[in-house]
Amino acid sequence: MNTNYLNKLATHPLQTTFWGEFRKEWGNEVYYTKHGLITAHHIPFTKYKVGMLIKGLEPTKESLKDLRNFAKENDLIFIKMEPNIIKSKVKGQRSKLQLKNQNFLDEMKRASCVPGKTLFTPTTFWIDLTKTEDELMEGFHSKTRYNIRYAKRKGVEVVEDNSDEAFEKYLELMRETVERQGFYAHTEKYHRLMWKHLHQSPVTSHQSPIAHLLTAKHKGEVLTAWIIFVWKDFLYYPYGASSM
Repeated sequence: MNTNYLNKLATHPLQTTFWGEFRKEWGNEVYYTKHGLITAHHIPFTKYKVGMLIKGLEPTKESLKDLRNFAKENDLIFIKMEPNIIKSKVKGQRSKLQLKNQNFLDEMKRASCVPGKTLFTPTTFWIDLTKTEDELMEGFHSKTRYNIRYAKRKGVEVVEDNSDEAFEKYLELMRETVERQGFYAHTEKYHRLMWKHLHQSPVTSHQSPIAHLLTAKHKGEVLTAWIIFVWKDFLYYPYGASSM
């Protein structure tokens, strides 16, 4: 299959061939199908696998039928799907979007799909960056506005820094954050492979990098570092770490 076609089809970074090659080097089997990128995860001591089609297109009757056959042919006991679609939660009168969501759920039920736990957060904040800075600030909580202005008064500067030095600092802050807050995070090897495939590989393929590193500095000291993904007019915030 022409993988360039898949990148044109992808509406999310996790459906690009760059993410696929990253997952391959990480150790997953990766399938490039006409319905999107599927990663396979082996079930120990068996020949069977679980498929993951994450952030793909909205399933259709045709794609669900094709994926069912694909799963049987490749020893996948099921394919977990978390499509990259908009879901409305507006209360009251049902909007066109809500009706579309219901039709989608009905189609999934007819195809014998069942709900399950999500790998990613089921909802996310969506900020319209075409607004002016004043309009964006107005949409924040009052405490958030205060913290932003306070940091600005104190001389905190946020810059994009994709240097090796900045990336090593990001990994250092990630280790500190995990130890301080006691939560699970991917390993250093995982982050290095991700950066290799999503920041460096697109450049060698004459495409803009997907992964970018931002840092917040105060008097030359990096306080916070976070990685954003850029894909088709959207910015995503998947990873971040701080010194406090």
